[in-house]
Amino acid sequence: VTGYDHLLFLVGVIFFLYRLRDVVLYVSLFTLGHSLTLLIGVLADVSVNAYVIDAIIGLSVVYKGFENINGFERLFHVKPNTRIAVLVFGLFHGLGL
Repeated sequence: VTGYDHLLFLVGVIFFLYRLRDVVLYVSLFTLGHSLTLLIGVLADVSVNAYVIDAIIGLSVVYKGFENINGFERLFHVKPNTRIAVLVFGLFHGLGL
């Protein structure tokens, strides 16, 4: 309800970015995903289980923290696509309001 979870996720996304262009790109991807599901939720009257969405939003913060410490590369030897992850988690964050 307060939006702190959204801000925490975005801080995790932009924490290691040093070019303004990258910051704008990632914040825009999050905003696009968030706005799409927020709009669909209002106009199409889509409702989802708030507990599931809140859990996914919490996991998005954990995911981003794990990605920031290179956990996926160290443990699984894969580098996730951060752009897609930010967009997808933006979609879930939009459902959380």
